[in-house]
Amino acid sequence: MREQWEHEALLRVATAASGASSLDDVIEETSEEARRAVGAASLSVSRFEKRDRQLHTLINVGELGPGEQRHPVDEAYSADDYPLVAAMLETACPYFNTLDDPYCDPMARQLLEQFGKGSDLGVPVRVEGSTWGEIWATKAVNEAPFSAEDVAFLEAIAGQYATVIARAELFSTVSRLAYEDPLTGLPNRRALDERLGRAIARARVKHDPLSLLLCDLDGLKGINDVRGHHAGDEALRAAADALVASTAFTPGSFVARLAGDEFCVVLEGIELADAVATGAAAIETLAAPGDPGLSLSCGAAAIDAGMSSAGDLLRGADTALYVAKRRGGGRVCSVAEERGEPSPRRPVGTSVGAPAHGLIVSATEQLAAELDGRLADAPALDRLEAVATAFTESGDFASWAISVSPAGTKLIADVSFGNNRDGSVRGVRVAAGTDEYALSDFPVTAALVDAGSGCFVASRSDPGSDPAERALLEELGYERVIGVAAADESDVYMIELYGDERTCSLDEVEAPLRLAARAAIPPRTRDGAASKRQVRR
Repeated sequence: MREQWEHEALLRVATAASGASSLDDVIEETSEEARRAVGAASLSVSRFEKRDRQLHTLINVGELGPGEQRHPVDEAYSADDYPLVAAMLETACPYFNTLDDPYCDPMARQLLEQFGKGSDLGVPVRVEGSTWGEIWATKAVNEAPFSAEDVAFLEAIAGQYATVIARAELFSTVSRLAYEDPLTGLPNRRALDERLGRAIARARVKHDPLSLLLCDLDGLKGINDVRGHHAGDEALRAAADALVASTAFTPGSFVARLAGDEFCVVLEGIELADAVATGAAAIETLAAPGDPGLSLSCGAAAIDAGMSSAGDLLRGADTALYVAKRRGGGRVCSVAEERGEPSPRRPVGTSVGAPAHGLIVSATEQLAAELDGRLADAPALDRLEAVATAFTESGDFASWAISVSPAGTKLIADVSFGNNRDGSVRGVRVAAGTDEYALSDFPVTAALVDAGSGCFVASRSDPGSDPAERALLEELGYERVIGVAAADESDVYMIELYGDERTCSLDEVEAPLRLAARAAIPPRTRDGAASKRQVRR
């Protein structure tokens, strides 16, 4: 399935990135893989040179147009000639063009026609807060343009390129050996010190979260003594691979080996609870091959008012790591526990906490199989319930609700709900006319119902959220909510997932949830007549 291909491709890119100091090596290996994963006719990687404001193409793969070469010598484009490209470089927002769009930029249209393509997608490559370059993909004429899934995947690939670029540019300044651990290929302590210093400076300026993990490979001395130093080296490499894999979906993450059995992970833009979940994922990944002798202990810390320097973070994480080791190893502890604060620690092997990308990908794969198989001919409500429960469990939401707004009405009514904190309340159907609400009381929901699609998020702690949604969250006792709309030929359905302190980041859920909700609406029949499936109430 597509999700599995993407997941495997991204992990291969992450693994290649972790041990590479040459961007050329990585893009040579991964560009074809990325092109296939998004179904592109061609894919190019270009570097942006600020001095002349030109994009210089490094590689072209796939079905190349007239004059294109796999490794061009002097292929360059002025960013100022392409308004959407110029905007991308400034805002870091992806862009699309398609020949079917009557408002397509003339220069973009000319380029697509020159290369015999029908549409394109550009995604920025960002390195430490600045736009370094672009991944540019095209589709053939008469092929469907790129989707939101394609954007998300190429952005993840761009994040891995950024890791290699940062290291390659570092290595070009000084000797590679001064900054790389020769056994694992990871950056070493010196590289970590420089990167952590820059990360803290950025966090202070932008007021962004910043977390750090210190991880020890448990029992390395015993492995060396019993199985030999070769086995110990293999165990260290396996631990490095597990940490790299656990951060594959976290752009800008930085994994380093400090010395001996100790590793460090810098996670920019990541809260403490998310860092704990990342450590738990690494422990789970390391154990997956089935070697009972391999495990990690991790300590997590995050920048805050009382912990603002690199030394503070390292000391805090080291204290938490010591506690994890004292408790038997193979676990994650956080500095919050030692302060007596509520612990963000998550049990290994559960879906609690963010990042939950791997769990969501797995749930989406299973859901797609169900929608195409067991639920292929099921009513819309059955299919939507499958979506709601899959995302509730994989993202550890507290509860979910499905409502429907029949065409021609100004009302929305609950038709099904479930409580993930109470196993006895799952998939409860509501009688017709029960819990009906006027759409005028919920403006954000009303806008989605009118559009028949879309998504909203709201949080009790966010003053910018819709007041009606915040009031409802207060009444229900939840912290946040994400809602998506999907419509068939007569009704509009809303799936709403309610979160608490255990729930994953809503950003991880939004794109796949929207796509899944749309896929859950039964398809039209071949003769064009809608396949009507009534909601059971």
